[in-house]
Amino acid sequence: MVRRVTSPKMRLISKSSRCARKIAFLLFVLSFLDAGQSNISRYATAQAGEFLVAVLVQPNYYFRTAQHDVALISKMANAIFVQAGKYKSYQQKYLKPTLDLAQQYQLKVFLEYYAIQDGDTNLETLVTQFGSHPAVLGFKVMDELGGGHDAAYWANFLKQRRDIIRAHSDKPILVDIIPWSFWAADNAWYKVNYQGASSEAIDRYISSGLIDILILSVDVRYATISRVLPEAEGRWGRQVKIMSRTSGSFKGETYEGAGMSAEKVRLVTQAAIDARSAGAIGIYYYAWQHDGYRILNRDGSSNPLYEALVDNFKLLQSVR
Repeated sequence: MVRRVTSPKMRLISKSSRCARKIAFLLFVLSFLDAGQSNISRYATAQAGEFLVAVLVQPNYYFRTAQHDVALISKMANAIFVQAGKYKSYQQKYLKPTLDLAQQYQLKVFLEYYAIQDGDTNLETLVTQFGSHPAVLGFKVMDELGGGHDAAYWANFLKQRRDIIRAHSDKPILVDIIPWSFWAADNAWYKVNYQGASSEAIDRYISSGLIDILILSVDVRYATISRVLPEAEGRWGRQVKIMSRTSGSFKGETYEGAGMSAEKVRLVTQAAIDARSAGAIGIYYYAWQHDGYRILNRDGSSNPLYEALVDNFKLLQSVR
């Protein structure tokens, strides 16, 4: 064996070189991690800062024209729930143009379709034909789920729809539920007629991975969003995203004729503020114009409700 002999000076140079390489490598790793963390932070902040303000839209039921109405909606909301319809002719004539307009005005869209098959359309075709549209953010598969059947029935209902959607899309699945257990836990009527909407039933759906975004419709006659949502966030907020739904419209021809008031308008706008404060990702207002309910006057003219919703939207978007 030949032993290599190096001078003290050479050993010092070699050691210094190794140290320099280690330091350079550590600096590279730290800079990489810092850049990555910075990107992650920016992404997380952008996502967390975007509070969704949504309103229900029926594509063939506008005040004036689709373009005119969507432009007005974009001033008070950044998302819309759109009824997908049960006929192919409807989807091509009304749904597709609405999705294109939503993209033009930077509105996110949640498609509403509750059946597996209805008319001459079906859920699978809806997902494959429209689910990949850039404006579409997710699919709402039931409104006020839980009535008339037990949790087992509704769990199967949700699983059937989730299996169909997941075969073609990974976009979020939404369900609207009236969480009556928070204000009427001992109410016999709810227990009989809405057993599928009890907190225990909701636990089952969420733990089974059947819901991605839970929309909670709070009955303002008995409870407030500021009371219900913090409890709901504590119970389900780590597993799913939560939105709140409330009425943001009036039934009648005009704002004045429907008996609206400044106090009623304040309650509508406060609902969004309370939802955001509780940690919800958004508020869902019923409805732009649907079944006699509307936000503008019937002739399409503005009123204090619409103007307040516009101002409130600006406020909500300014807070990051």
